Amino acid sequence: MSLSLAQDVVVTSRPHLRGGVDYPRTLREFDEWFSTEEACAEYLLRRRWPEGFRCPGCGCAKAWQTGRGLLRCAECQRQTSV
Repeated sequence: MSLSLAQDVVVTSRPHLRGGVDYPRTLREFDEWFSTEEACAEYLLRRRWPEGFRCPGCGCAKAWQTGRGLLRCAECQRQTSV
């Protein structure tokens, strides 16, 4: 049995997160940023898809929110949580 290394290796780095910009630094900021369920959901949506929603199944950018709070892809109908 022989192993071969992939010829094209893509290395990505995570962007450096900054307190007060990417996440709250204090309990007071936390309370201000996440004062409602909607604010929490919006934050999580932006963190997961910083450039806008993309279906993990087909890559479509359009989705509807279901009654349970999931996102349903307009193209393949896949349901995805934030």
